[in-house]
Amino acid sequence: MRRMRGLVGIGSVLVVGAVGLGSVGLGSAGAQVVPTLEVSPLRVDPQEVVTFTVRDCSVAPELQVGESDFVRLVEPTATGVPGEWSAQLEPGLTDWTVTGTCGDADLGEVVVDVDNPLMAFLPIGAFAPEPDPPSEVFGSDCPDGTEATVTFEDEVNGFRDVQTAAIDARGDWSVSPGYPGVAPEPPVVLHITVRATCGAVTYAPLTYDYVLGELPPGGTTTTTPTSPPNVTEPPPAVPRTGRSHYTG
Repeated sequence: MRRMRGLVGIGSVLVVGAVGLGSVGLGSAGAQVVPTLEVSPLRVDPQEVVTFTVRDCSVAPELQVGESDFVRLVEPTATGVPGEWSAQLEPGLTDWTVTGTCGDADLGEVVVDVDNPLMAFLPIGAFAPEPDPPSEVFGSDCPDGTEATVTFEDEVNGFRDVQTAAIDARGDWSVSPGYPGVAPEPPVVLHITVRATCGAVTYAPLTYDYVLGELPPGGTTTTTPTSPPNVTEPPPAVPRTGRSHYTG
């Protein structure tokens, strides 16, 4: 999920200075020493190793690694260099947001881009409510310079909606399915399969049911006594709100 924060390149090290100084001491010339957090590399595949280094910190720092809706606490160990602390972790399946403190000093925030193409319904997370029906589909980690092609289809009922989606700086994208403006009566249950590709990436498909013609909560719909829809051209997408990314 490549939405880098700041002007950093692949495999580079991001150095973040602390905002507060907390218990950090003074340098030899009397100047205040600002602790820093370095994270390398910033773009990794799953099972690679990410190194965290805190420098100019006179007390044991604490790091928090956020992934989706989980947070892991990391306590770096002293390296033998005065004021330097280090730790290593293997990434999981989604991007990380790394924050930390050195005493009372804030070490800032670093995003680690984990290259692991995934497709899911929004919102995402172990504790997020499962959308029913889903209104937005999210995909991650398309190759640079590509765009996603997303197909929502129920072959039995003749429904097909094809959309393209631009990717962001981390290769992520999101789309909302489009449904016909005229719904059948009685309602028809669409058993939809979502398929998507971008460049050489083919995502594992998703499935869900959508009741076409059912009155949405607090909304209105136009109905007409017809057979199940036969959509040959993709209908326009319906703008929806929702999170366009997840960290980690």
